[in-house]
Amino acid sequence: IAEMTKSIREESEVQLAKFRAIAEKELGPDTRIHTASHLGSPYGTIVEQAQLGNFDLIVMGTHGASSITNFEKFLLGSNSYRTVFSAPCPVITVRESNKKVEFKKIVLPLDLTKVTEQKVDLAIDLAKQFGSTKISYG
Repeated sequence: IAEMTKSIREESEVQLAKFRAIAEKELGPDTRIHTASHLGSPYGTIVEQAQLGNFDLIVMGTHGASSITNFEKFLLGSNSYRTVFSAPCPVITVRESNKKVEFKKIVLPLDLTKVTEQKVDLAIDLAKQFGSTKISYG
C-alpha cells in the first residue's frame, strides 16, 4: 500500500504541475495559484479546503473515480453530489465535454426561499463577468 500511495502522490504532483503551468500562462503573474495533493475522501477534502481557505467558489467535474450507487449519484457523481450539499460556498459542476465551456446562456431555477435572492444576484454577477446574452428565470 505504501508503494501505491507513493505512486499516486507522484502522479498527482505531475498533473498538478501541468495544471499550474496552464493556469499561470492563462491568468498571468498577478494571480496567486496554490496547488496541493491530498489523500482521503475527495468530497471531504474539497469541503475542508474550501472552509480553510475561505474560498468563494468550487468548480469540479460531475463524475470521477467513485462508484455510482443511487439515482442522485448517477446524475451528478457521488463526490460532486456530496460536495454540493456540504460545501460552504457555491459549487459549479462541469461535465466532460469536448467543447469550450462558456456561460453565454444561464438558466436560473427559482423558488420561494430566502436564498433565491442570493441566487439571482450571483447569476447576474456571473452574467456580467462572462458576457452572457441570456438569463432564463423560472
